[in-house]
Amino acid sequence: MKKALLAFVLVDTLLIAGAIALYLVFFRPQILAIESRRDEAVRANVAMTARVHAVEARLALASGDPPVAARAADDVRAQIDLLLTRIPKDHAREREDVRGLSERSRLIADEIQRDPAAARRDLELIDARLAALYPATPAAPAK
Repeated sequence: MKKALLAFVLVDTLLIAGAIALYLVFFRPQILAIESRRDEAVRANVAMTARVHAVEARLALASGDPPVAARAADDVRAQIDLLLTRIPKDHAREREDVRGLSERSRLIADEIQRDPAAARRDLELIDARLAALYPATPAAPAK
């Protein structure tokens, strides 16, 4: 009876060890890759939202509506700050680029009142830089 119990425990231990090894070798890397792609998509979505607010601010400036432009510029700054918190620490170049955009977005609020043309140029620059950092990718075809 003891031999049967010992054999059962040994076989069960080997099965559990095999399942853990299977998870660590095959499934965990796939999960990490999926999570990485998801995080990239989330950052691209936040960048797209910031770009939309930048266009909104530029439209308000062109329409001569500084209060709306200021609110939209605040939204741009908030989205860029949110984007900065979502960038992994090992993406130093991306983090530095977005930090520069964050600093530039903070200047826009003053420029809207003083120099709307400079604010518009800064908003265009932010839009272009975000488009370069996070290019829009077409959706994968449904299967």
